This record gives sequence, C-alpha cells and structure tokens, in this order.
Amino acid sequence: MTNDYSTLRILVVDDQQHVRQFVRGILAGMGIEQVTEANSGRAALAAMHEPGRTFDLALVDLKMADLDGVETIREMSRQRARCAVAIVSVEDEHVIDAVGSLAKLQGLRFLGAIQKPLTADKLEPVLQRVLEGVHSVQPGLPGIAPAEIRDAFEASQLTVTFDPQINIRSGECESAEAVLGWTHPLRGTLESEEFRNYFERIPADAKRLASVMLHDAIVACAAWQRGNHPAGVSIPLSSLAFDRVDFTEQIEAIAIEHHVLPAAVTIELSAQRLPEHHVALIDIAARLRIKGFRLAISEFGSGHAAMDFLDEVPFSELKLDRAIVAGCAEDERKRALVEASMALASRLRLRTVAVGVANRPEWNLLGQLGCDAAQGPFIARPVGADDFAMWITRWMMTVSSMR
Repeated sequence: MTNDYSTLRILVVDDQQHVRQFVRGILAGMGIEQVTEANSGRAALAAMHEPGRTFDLALVDLKMADLDGVETIREMSRQRARCAVAIVSVEDEHVIDAVGSLAKLQGLRFLGAIQKPLTADKLEPVLQRVLEGVHSVQPGLPGIAPAEIRDAFEASQLTVTFDPQINIRSGECESAEAVLGWTHPLRGTLESEEFRNYFERIPADAKRLASVMLHDAIVACAAWQRGNHPAGVSIPLSSLAFDRVDFTEQIEAIAIEHHVLPAAVTIELSAQRLPEHHVALIDIAARLRIKGFRLAISEFGSGHAAMDFLDEVPFSELKLDRAIVAGCAEDERKRALVEASMALASRLRLRTVAVGVANRPEWNLLGQLGCDAAQGPFIARPVGADDFAMWITRWMMTVSSMR
C-alpha cells in the first residue's frame, strides 16, 4: 500500500457491532483513524447532519433492521449527501450491482461494491477512488445557483480536456472524447457528472453549454490536424441540444470555419438521457449523418436504453458504459453484458468504443471480443487541448517500440 489514507473520514453503517468493529480494525490497519460508526440507516443520516461533521466515504450494509441499505441510499440521495458511497454486503452480487446502479441513477457518487468479508485488498480500490475526488468539491456547500452558472460562462470557468480513444488492433489514436470540467472559484475543480444536471435544467443553459463544447472541441481537433495528427473528436451533448432546428447548421458552420471534415466529428448522445419524444432527434440525427458527421450512443449497457432508439436513430457508434467495462475480465456477468452489447453492435454494424478501461486484462478481453477502440485510465487520463498533440507523438513512439 503506497497511498496515504490517513486524512479520510469514513462512516461505517452496519447494524451489527462486531462487524463495525471489524471494519474499524481494517481501516486502522490502513492508517485511517477518523471513523464514525452508525448502527442503523437513521443513525447514519443523523451523523451526516451533525454541525461541522463531514465524511469522504460511507460504507453501507444492505441488510439492516431499521432502514435497510436501499432505503438509506434513497434518503442520502434525497438529502443530497455529499460523501461517496460504497456497499459492503453478503447479498448476491446481482442484488449488489442493482443497488449500485440505483445509487448512481439517484445522483450519488457510487464507488463500488464489496462482498463480505471485507479485506484491505478489497477496500483498496475504493479508497483510491475516494482520494482522486475527495478535495474536488468542498462539502456542505449549497446547490449550484443560477448566478454561478452565469459566471461559469461569462468568466470562462468551463474547461474541455480530451480522453484519447485508441484503436485496439492498431494501437493508433483515432479520436478523443471531449470531457467537460468547471474550475469553480469556491468549489474547486468539478467534474462533469457533479454539475452537468444543473446546466441542463434550463434549455437555454443546455444549448449554451453545447455551443461551448462544440466550439472548443472542434477548434482543438483543427489544431491537431494542422499538426499532422489526424485524430477526430467525440463530443457528448444533452438531448436538449437536439431541440434546435438549426442544430445541424450550427455544427456544420463551426466545422467549416475551422476546416474540419464532418467525418472527424462524432456527436454523443447518452443512453441514460434519451428524450421521451424523439421526432426532432431523428430529424436532426438523419441530417447530421447525411452531412457526414458521426453519431454515437454512449453509456450503453448499464441503463434502460430503449431498443427503438437504436432502430430509429441512425447511430454510427456504440460506446460501452464504464459500469460494465470495469471488471469485465473477472466478472462473468459483466463479461456477458459486454458480449451481448458487442453482438448487438455487430448486427447493427456500429463501431464500438469501450469506456473506462482500467487495466491490461480488460484491454485484452475487449480485443478478443472484437471491440474497435478503448479509452480510460489504462491508456491515459484526459489531456488538455494544447498538450494533446505532444501526447499523441509520445503514444505512437511507445506503440512503435512495442512492435
């Protein structure tokens, strides 16, 4: 163990005293002394509301006599708990996975599930993820106000970095996903999932955000191509952006202005946020494809994407969600979901991109299954636009030396 976890504040939620003491002992062995025990879901919620009390991570058991784990997680979401959540349980892994999905859908920062008995080795990956984001947002701050959203645009606080997408067969960098961030003067560096919902409550803000993403991403792509790096760019946008009748012309105008071919630009639409009425989406999607732009359905495989969207919307790419990619080399259920998604993509003749690839076994398995491309920490963390061309050069030198 090389990470210093001593600053972390952990809430252990379990209705059995001997289990709480056992977990406390494991945490102590990992250098964590700031541990609070809660013998029920109600006690956990009360602890979270104590003045001056904050937590970085709540370890929540599912089977409890008072509020069970599902009810506790529901209340944490309703009360906008700021700490991350991990499940520790003896329940069947499918039940645990379902509750994990529920936590994410309810807006909590869910970091994983651990089968009892808990061990330091099982806990280590979760704590590493806690450290990655523990200081990114100041706990206890109120919800994002309209004035903050206005300042984000007017003070140029929004940033776009790029997550490289690598062809699994050739090793070449084919494209990069634009990743939205917010450098907030008080809250610190925020990641997209922490604030994007606030920008998408009002259609005008969502469309303004789409304009920022489109402009910055296409400008970056143009710079790469001028530097003889023919990587494309993939831009995730809200479905609200598709409400504009001139959306196709907006993208086309930016691409023409910066001399970027439409085939180098992919527009991503999340499978988790598909519109209820999608006539306008089909209209605009068809026009985008006619003009040569590409269209991806992202976050596929972990939610409730309607199959009729895949049938009616002319997608060219399917992005496998990180929730099923993470651990797919060891988890038979996740591997089955990846295989089923890959088979569907093959039948529909869609390019496939795996998101969140974290290690060599996942990379190897995806290659064996015929996945076209991958992105994630195994390859690189998101890279700034100005540094991306240099990153590609270093990456290709590494690939060449491995051949």
